[in-house]
Amino acid sequence: MEQQLLDKKAVVTGASRGIGRAVVELFVAHGAEVFCCARSREDLEDLQREVSGADGVVHIKAVDLALPEEIESFFDFVSEHTASLDTLVNSAGIFEKAKIEETSEAVFNRVMNLNLKAPLLVCREAINYLRKAESATIVNISSLSGCFGLQKFPGFGSYDISKYGLWGLTEILALELAEYGIRVNQVSPSGVDTDMFRQASPPGMEPLLSPEDVARSVLYLACEQSAPLSGENLRLFG
Repeated sequence: MEQQLLDKKAVVTGASRGIGRAVVELFVAHGAEVFCCARSREDLEDLQREVSGADGVVHIKAVDLALPEEIESFFDFVSEHTASLDTLVNSAGIFEKAKIEETSEAVFNRVMNLNLKAPLLVCREAINYLRKAESATIVNISSLSGCFGLQKFPGFGSYDISKYGLWGLTEILALELAEYGIRVNQVSPSGVDTDMFRQASPPGMEPLLSPEDVARSVLYLACEQSAPLSGENLRLFG
């Protein structure tokens, strides 16, 4: 197998499970050095053990992305190992099920803080590292629930709104970072076989995609093969 990310350096948030974990596994298999963050140190250590025999290198740090000071601390950790990054993947996210009339301000803030504010702050911290790479990329993991005009399920309101916002962030970053040669794109999958899908989905609904399916699309957007794509929303229907 040709290693498409050989000697590349990447950050992956939400790296300990689901889509984020699948992205880390695939990136490492393709030769990348990956900086991983998630809330659970135990899950991150399990990930590190699992991929330690591969060609790439994994660095881990437990981080609560809802806290801006912990995002800053994570990039202090990154700076101990590298001055530049080739790819950032924003995969961390949460789900709270409630119709808008039942949604408390605390619940709404919790969803928005992790699903939208955190990616914004992570991107802001990462830009100076990405600018130093020859051809850098950002890939945001969104959802078909955040795509205009597609069917929505009642009770997904806060999550859907956060993902609509993430698409806006992706477009704006693509515009603002074009002068640095940084490409910014988004992957919006349908149901993916993750713990969050099982928590969120209506009874009887089965996922159409695996985390590995999404990871392959992320790899494509992180590689030169996808150039000059930027500001694009890759929708995966399964």
